[in-house]
Amino acid sequence: MKGPSDEMPGTRDWQDQPRVDIVDKVTGRSAYVEDMPEPTGTLHADAIRSAYSHAKINAIDSSRAERLPGVAAILHHGNAHEFQITGASSSWRQQFIAADHVRFDGDLVWMVLAEGERTARQAVELVEIEYEILSPLFDASEALRPEAQLIHEDLDSNLALSDLWEWGDIAAGLRQADVVLTETYSCTMIYQHPMEPASSFIVDFSGDILDVWAPTNTPFEITETANAVFGWPKERFRIVLSRRVRRPVKLRVSGVESFRTTARHAFDITITLGLKADGTITALDEYFEINTGAYFTGARIATGNAETAAWGAYRVPHFRVRAHTAYTNRVPAGGFRNTGKNQPSFAVDSMLDDAARRIGMRPLDLQLKNLLDRGEGLPTDTWKRNGRMAPARVLPMDSDVPELIKRAMEAIGWDGPTPRAYEPGERVSRGRGLAISRRRGSGMGNATALASVDQQGVVTISH
Repeated sequence: MKGPSDEMPGTRDWQDQPRVDIVDKVTGRSAYVEDMPEPTGTLHADAIRSAYSHAKINAIDSSRAERLPGVAAILHHGNAHEFQITGASSSWRQQFIAADHVRFDGDLVWMVLAEGERTARQAVELVEIEYEILSPLFDASEALRPEAQLIHEDLDSNLALSDLWEWGDIAAGLRQADVVLTETYSCTMIYQHPMEPASSFIVDFSGDILDVWAPTNTPFEITETANAVFGWPKERFRIVLSRRVRRPVKLRVSGVESFRTTARHAFDITITLGLKADGTITALDEYFEINTGAYFTGARIATGNAETAAWGAYRVPHFRVRAHTAYTNRVPAGGFRNTGKNQPSFAVDSMLDDAARRIGMRPLDLQLKNLLDRGEGLPTDTWKRNGRMAPARVLPMDSDVPELIKRAMEAIGWDGPTPRAYEPGERVSRGRGLAISRRRGSGMGNATALASVDQQGVVTISH
């Protein structure tokens, strides 16, 4: 963690400061959900997730599991109404539990609550599920074909959403260019693999107040989900199984299970770039094919964030970005460190690197030539979104990026040329380079905090 230096008042000369949790994390003392003491009377949950990427559920026989001593409750689509689960209004909005279809390898089909983890796992093994396996679609471009099999039968296509942002005149900007280049860059789905497995939780609804312990940074999203699935006021929160049995519930998932619950959005990004002979950008035209997986989940935020990152930190007089986001039979994609922004940032800077080499410039010089200056905004006050004119509300550049680049180069001992290939006899080739991305913030939900300062200048924040 960084903090401002006390030696230079009024400057942003940042110095190293220790993270408050770093010692506990590197020594293994940090407490996660599975380390927390269990409330008295805690039941343990386990789940069955689909082993198929696309299939119909023809039948579920849980009779042997229900007769197993120690089983307290079982939830599947056939009895979801008994738990007052209303479900999402359409299959493309991920159901709490799968109905007659499973749409990715990991779709939740069945849950059990039992007196211990061993009993819960034994009950899972006693359940018999009959599937009719269907052909899966894993690639966004394949799913977007008019003849493609539908992931969600209540929709007309596998297109989750489309969007178009533009300013200037792309055709005119490309005509002004001395060089026009087109390339495609791909970013695959990946799983962030946090230290704590995703989806573990402890829930206590044994009284009138619901307590939830879960590894999440989006508590507002959980309340929205509870409201949609159970029809409760948002203040009441979640979770239905604990509410029915009136006992605390704990679910401890493995890393393998977490891998089957979320991922980063996959992108295929095609860029057409117009340049003058001196390297000045005249036009930037981009097309995104985005794979959001089996359900809508993070499709809107990832698509919107990607579009606002599509011109990077550069001066672009003529610009267009088109996005098609598709349903596939991949794991539903969600939040992932700067959701939706890393992929176009990688593609734009890769394009500039490739273009620089083709016109005989150093990549770094091409970047510096087109960087926005401090205080500089877009070259337009308005842009079109899906054909409708709107104010271009983007804050101007608030940093001296060339100075930051200079300091970074000094720090890594690099003078800018493309690194040489490894010499004969060398086992490792080390390369250096710089990418530039401009972060445009986003957020969700509302929270309240109170800050107070005492006579000694100590700030106390209550929330």
